[in-house]
Amino acid sequence: MLDVAVINFNYLEETDVDSKFRVLLFNCGNNNINYLQRNIYFYFRTKKYLMGSVSEFKASLTKERPISEMSVQLKSLWYDGKGDWHQAHAQVDRLNDPESAWVHAYLHRKEGDIWNADYWYSKAQRIRPNVSLEDEWEQLVLYFI
Repeated sequence: MLDVAVINFNYLEETDVDSKFRVLLFNCGNNNINYLQRNIYFYFRTKKYLMGSVSEFKASLTKERPISEMSVQLKSLWYDGKGDWHQAHAQVDRLNDPESAWVHAYLHRKEGDIWNADYWYSKAQRIRPNVSLEDEWEQLVLYFI
């Protein structure tokens, strides 16, 4: 009996679990619910953490830890949202990709180190925005979710 198959994800039934993740269910040919329960496979999209909005991300700040499936950029913003600048900085400090550089730039701007922030904005191929820190944080979160 075939228990695993190549699945076209467009045809899977989606069910929300804990309002955060999607559990994708498939039946390997048997409609018996007990069999189905034993043969459920969970697929998580890990490239970007599955959240629908900035408000859902903000709600996650009540948790003790960030969800492990979050991108490093979102983890950095999560720690910053919790008020832990040093842990936020540690997430992106040694990364050189443009997306991490953008978060890194924001963190140095928040710290008040404008020269360093501008350096990282240039690495991110962006210019320092003329918006509040809160607005930039939300723009970053929206970009990465």
